[in-house]
Amino acid sequence: MNEYIFFGVFTVVIILILLVDLGVFSKENHIISFKEAAIWSVFWIALSLGFWIFLSYHGDLIHGVENYADVKQIVEKYISEADRDGILVEGNFELSRQNYRDKMSLDFITGYLLEYSLSVDNIFVIILIFSSFGVAEKYYKKVLFWGILGAIVMRFIFIFLGATIIEHAHWVLYVFGAFLIFTGGKMFYEFVRRTRRKNQ
Repeated sequence: MNEYIFFGVFTVVIILILLVDLGVFSKENHIISFKEAAIWSVFWIALSLGFWIFLSYHGDLIHGVENYADVKQIVEKYISEADRDGILVEGNFELSRQNYRDKMSLDFITGYLLEYSLSVDNIFVIILIFSSFGVAEKYYKKVLFWGILGAIVMRFIFIFLGATIIEHAHWVLYVFGAFLIFTGGKMFYEFVRRTRRKNQ
């Protein structure tokens, strides 16, 4: 029951965070200053680190763990056999529970840092897209709103659809790769052309 409550609340919080971050409650188009961007970045990072701390000290609450048997059941259910070493200490509930919390928090912070570092390349792609289409700076937020919303929906569709297609026709990967290289090259060419025009 704890899991359903947690993931229900978690989903609602994530949706609210997306709505706030995408500026749904702010209809005004304006140029976002470095200071505003920095404040929001610090806030979101602090929120993520807060969740990491919660997992480190109270992560077991998500599953309603109350005894060693509960820890063992959760570990066997959610952690692959290769990663279970050292988590369960036979007969020691407190140590096993803390090891499980440590595993949860380490997995979260590792995934978070990995995704955060990978998102840096998105900045360059977004700059490239805005430059290619000549988007005015005051409309960046609005365009990003629809772009991110579209990306979330399209990701869900293409992850499931793509996985099914690739499972039945592995060669499709080469088609997607070629298309990606083509569109990337075209966008880069447009970016260079526009930059040269501005400098002339």
